Amino acid sequence: MKARIIKDQPDIENALYSVTHKSPTVHGFMVYKCRSCGKKWNMNLEIGVEDFGKNGRPHQPCPFIIPCECGGLAQDISGYVPYPKHRPLVFSGQKYFAYDKRGKDDACGKMSIYIEKE
Repeated sequence: MKARIIKDQPDIENALYSVTHKSPTVHGFMVYKCRSCGKKWNMNLEIGVEDFGKNGRPHQPCPFIIPCECGGLAQDISGYVPYPKHRPLVFSGQKYFAYDKRGKDDACGKMSIYIEKE
């Protein structure tokens, strides 16, 4: 069987994050903290995720608890924090909840990471 490449589909870096190479436009972020190792990190929010339709896309929630790289569970400790204006992610390695474009009623933000192409 031949391998098939589908354009505009993220590669899978590991079991946790889908990798994208095109910087998404984000409107805010949430801070997560692992209950096991104590690590904290920002999860940016792509347009449509946790914005309640204000930016023209149907609303999608993001998870309150997500897996940590250590194997533990991390939870949102900040609530929604807006950016002053919409902006693209500019640093390779930034994590975000991507808008799920499959069109399902129960869709929610997907854990993703932006990696700049070299």
